[in-house]
Amino acid sequence: MYNIKTYVDSKFLIDSDKREISFKYDINDMHLSSYLYIKNNTNKLFVVLNGALGNNRTTALTYQRYSWHPLFSGSVLYIADPTLFKYDLLSLGWYMGDKYTPIYPYLVDFILAVCENLKLQPSNVILYGSSGGGFSALQLASYIGNKALAVAINPQTNIIEYPYNHRDNFLAQCFSASKNDYEMLSSNRHFNAIENIKMNNTKILYIQNDLDTFHVKHHFYPLIEAMDIQHWKKTFTIDEENKSNIQILWYSHESGHAAEPKESLPEIMTAIDYMV
Repeated sequence: MYNIKTYVDSKFLIDSDKREISFKYDINDMHLSSYLYIKNNTNKLFVVLNGALGNNRTTALTYQRYSWHPLFSGSVLYIADPTLFKYDLLSLGWYMGDKYTPIYPYLVDFILAVCENLKLQPSNVILYGSSGGGFSALQLASYIGNKALAVAINPQTNIIEYPYNHRDNFLAQCFSASKNDYEMLSSNRHFNAIENIKMNNTKILYIQNDLDTFHVKHHFYPLIEAMDIQHWKKTFTIDEENKSNIQILWYSHESGHAAEPKESLPEIMTAIDYMV
């Protein structure tokens, strides 16, 4: 089968008069499903990624925040996790694929091909997601590089530090890994986004709910310490004195680990505009 860039180019050619494009592409024994909303007069592409789908999911074809596309200040590309099309007993796959088919390289090629057809640069790409989708946003921004921005909301930063019931099933099914492998995997950049961030100096808008105490302790603070970020402020506005590649928006909401409140989108878009 032709490569993913050729496929994307052909879809844009066929659908050149459309403002919405659906993509369906097989990656070995996994399936890529994506949907693009094209907006005029914008220099940004938001790539929206899923977190966990729930234990009783009936399909992997889900686009979280699908109804929010008018609120994003740019074109919006939704991507379902190909991992979950193959592993139908999992509810979260972090867009990792498995030991036979690592998915991130294909997603990088796919996103950059869409970006090129929209006549945008990688620095115009915003990877957006919460929880497991936030981890994937961090990873994809690191792999794309070139000042692509990760917007990570209450994300995992290290899969090994995720609750065991989801983590163990995922690692066993997708990577034939047991608990004896966890120490090694915890320092592997494919499973630990912090290692990738350090290596690539990734640009990040990190959004954290302080009532999501598990992720504050096990995922937020390890990143802050690893990147030696000091004197950060617990506010929901950009710190213009902070000249690093990582900005933090801090909020307190009773939803805990749930997605960001919809009413916070205007402030998040303002922060993104500052960073892009």
